[in-house]
Amino acid sequence: MDAMNYRLHCNNSDIADRLQNVVSQAEMQQLREELEDVQQVRKHALELVRSYFFSRRVINMDNYYTSVQLLLDLELKGLYGRGTVRGRSKHYLKHTVLQKEESARGDYQESVAVDHNMLEASWCDGNIVTMVTNADPSTTTTVTRRIRASSRAFPAPTCILKYNQHMQGVDRLDQIRAKFSIADVHSYKRWHKKLALALVDIARANAFLTRRMVIDTSRDRDPHRTFVT
Repeated sequence: MDAMNYRLHCNNSDIADRLQNVVSQAEMQQLREELEDVQQVRKHALELVRSYFFSRRVINMDNYYTSVQLLLDLELKGLYGRGTVRGRSKHYLKHTVLQKEESARGDYQESVAVDHNMLEASWCDGNIVTMVTNADPSTTTTVTRRIRASSRAFPAPTCILKYNQHMQGVDRLDQIRAKFSIADVHSYKRWHKKLALALVDIARANAFLTRRMVIDTSRDRDPHRTFVT
């Protein structure tokens, strides 16, 4: 479920509701005590990856969840993290962030916190992308972007390439969901009504992607609009 749906659920229930019949009361209380002093968003993220604690996996996230503090918390739980982050995020070094008006596509800047094995990167891809990771080296690679009728390679930090490899499908699904979203254009006092509309959006996006797997839509100017109408 995308970030909006998860946020709607988590902000309107507590840990007891979400973990009922999943873990024992003792485990629930222990987790509640561990997370008591953790900021709200980080608490939700840690709950979500609880089953992977101490597995040494890499957790990929978008900028709603990612923060320097969350990566430190994940490290304590035997996990690594990688994700886009807001440039004004707390503890993110402001001098690392590129200025759009002074940058060309492919420009990048990195900062390394040796004590915490953490890397911050800012990269220009038309817009400025800021990222923090403790799962990648401070090396560089190239990414391919389509410019008009041709493809061009641009230099980029390795963490950018890794993030794109693991999150591109998630971002694409969110774009498809949002294109003709009914949840985004309606507001309700009762959160579960908006959640129901969001589930309809996801069902529509899944139906469109399934249809594309069995029907050739290459001749349609806008296959998604054709499907909806």
